[in-house]
Amino acid sequence: WKFNFMHARSATGMLTLARKAHIRKNARKALRETVFSRALLSFVYLGLVFADIIIDELAFDAITADSTAHLNCTELRARVLEVKDDAWFGIFAVVDLAFLVAFSCEICLSVVAEGWRYWKDPMAAIDSVVIGVSLGFSIAYFLAQPAPGSTSIRLLRLVRFLRLLRLIRTTVHVMKTFHVLRKRLRRPPPDSGRLQWTADGTAVTLSPPHDPSGYHLFLSHTWRFAQDTAGLLKSTIVSLVPSCVVFLDVDDLKELSSLETHIEQSDVILVVVTDQCLDRN
Repeated sequence: WKFNFMHARSATGMLTLARKAHIRKNARKALRETVFSRALLSFVYLGLVFADIIIDELAFDAITADSTAHLNCTELRARVLEVKDDAWFGIFAVVDLAFLVAFSCEICLSVVAEGWRYWKDPMAAIDSVVIGVSLGFSIAYFLAQPAPGSTSIRLLRLVRFLRLLRLIRTTVHVMKTFHVLRKRLRRPPPDSGRLQWTADGTAVTLSPPHDPSGYHLFLSHTWRFAQDTAGLLKSTIVSLVPSCVVFLDVDDLKELSSLETHIEQSDVILVVVTDQCLDRN
């Protein structure tokens, strides 16, 4: 009975781990979808535009509310009153909440896919705090009057502009790497059969590409960096070099278990494996 109980508990634990791995795999696939990345980037741009509208409205409100600074322009006063209408504020609040929900979903998917390591990135931690506090103030707006400090938290959301700068920097770096990689892939490779090598005492064998002139390309990354560009790189490489077989992420490298540890600890890895390279190393 004790043996059966331990066996059942072990089987239950394995089933739970399998379910968690399946959920994490689905989250990673959702994050690396090109459509998801473009939609999220569009939300960031629209969020910045929306924040600019809010800041302009707050500036107009501060000028008209100050007794020492009056605007004699009747048209501008009418515009300020129109923006301050309750209907307009309701629309702004709904749009703001929609942006925050989209950003919150992205953060949740990142945490599910990567685990608590996601919080090790300082920018990811700051981004999560800003989104969480902003979401709280937006919910408070619908439950009651606008919460104190909401103006400051809206200005704090401009910190998300650093996300765009980081994305641009990563994209430029990846595109430079891809330019060098494309030149390397277009060179005629030596004739090769199956790729075989030994790692941790275990022989690893990988079938050659369908095209004799093709390559094996391992493209991997962690979810803290380059998650928006990895999927795009894979599709671009395959379209330019149809004979290249691309393995993306650790989920596609189950038969190469000896490489998972090194790939998981890296930021961006672009490795072209050939028999000639293996012979030299």
